[in-house]
Amino acid sequence: MQIHPNFLLSSYHFDLPEDRIAHEALAQRDQARLLVVRTKATAKAPGHRSTNGIESYVLEHKKVADLPELLPAGAMLVVNNTEVIRARLLGHRILKDGTIGGKVEFFLIKKVSDTEHIWQGMMKSSAHIEPGFEFVIEGAVPEQSLKGVVLKRDEQLHQGVLYHARFDHDPTALNLGEVPLPPYIVARRKAVAPPIAAENEWKTYNTVYSKVPGSVAAPTAGRHFTSDLIQRLKKHQITWCEVTLHVGIGTFRPVQCPDIRDHVMHPETAIVSPEVAAQINEALQAGRPVIAVGTTSARTLEGMAIGPSSEVQGARWNGSVKVAAGERDLDLFIYPHGDEGKGGHHWKVVQGLLTNFHLPESSLLMMVSSFIGSREIALKIYEEAIRLQYRFYSYGDAMLILPE
Repeated sequence: MQIHPNFLLSSYHFDLPEDRIAHEALAQRDQARLLVVRTKATAKAPGHRSTNGIESYVLEHKKVADLPELLPAGAMLVVNNTEVIRARLLGHRILKDGTIGGKVEFFLIKKVSDTEHIWQGMMKSSAHIEPGFEFVIEGAVPEQSLKGVVLKRDEQLHQGVLYHARFDHDPTALNLGEVPLPPYIVARRKAVAPPIAAENEWKTYNTVYSKVPGSVAAPTAGRHFTSDLIQRLKKHQITWCEVTLHVGIGTFRPVQCPDIRDHVMHPETAIVSPEVAAQINEALQAGRPVIAVGTTSARTLEGMAIGPSSEVQGARWNGSVKVAAGERDLDLFIYPHGDEGKGGHHWKVVQGLLTNFHLPESSLLMMVSSFIGSREIALKIYEEAIRLQYRFYSYGDAMLILPE
């Protein structure tokens, strides 16, 4: 049986010039360029497959600072308030005689136990790693060092092996770790940029409204907001809502399956408070546009949606879909439909999306293609962004997708 192109990994490839990868953040966050994509009245609603070409979409070129004038009246912005932790711990092995051995890296991913300081993470060492493997992350003085011991091997991923390790205290408390910048930023910087102070990098990489520590990568669309911009949005009667999704390796885990339907997302913890769920549900009931800031916010809203069968399109418009409150591990993988709307994701909650420009063949590009309703048109928009010198990835520019 022939596989629909929307389900083929190779269909999401595009050529990106290396100089389009942003390796530094802008000095003024909200001065990032903003490619506004509006669907014409002849196009379908978000998530429906468009049978029209790119001429059915209106492209505008703005700045993120223009958002108050661009968003629909009464809109609700839903942002992810997670905070990036200093997840990359660099240290040394402790040998059986207590002396210091070779270099070790433990990359924190997810807290498993609060009381015992047990974390899941990826680990690298030239020595064989097995339960009982001890290591130390050195501080400025011995009292500020962090000791860990491997408890068990968890699972094998493309990026490495996951382990559970117990630490003698909170591994995030002493700020011993490095900011977990994406590899493509690190690679670009080695050739063109001087090192940046770690404290400045941590503040720059996080959003200005980050509150809940737990992510190993930033929700990058939210990085464009300043305190002043947030206040201006509220003055324009735009509702501001905060959910939490702790970004782990699931968001950035490479899709390697030739048929993307075989890809499995690594679970990430999402939290929606009862108060926020009530606000979102009130907006849905009133027919006010719910706009997700970033793919992590979008995945949280869609993953926490409850209501009619996922095969029912347009359910959100009659108020029959709600967002549940609570904490849940989400492994939702959002990608476009095939023929006659089969397969893929049926959008229920999100009606607008602010997002950065993403990697070729990534799950994030697949989500954007699903929301626009056409993989082909999403790639044509990306081609236009490249032609017009938009900056890509975590420190890059943004795209706002809205129904007209």
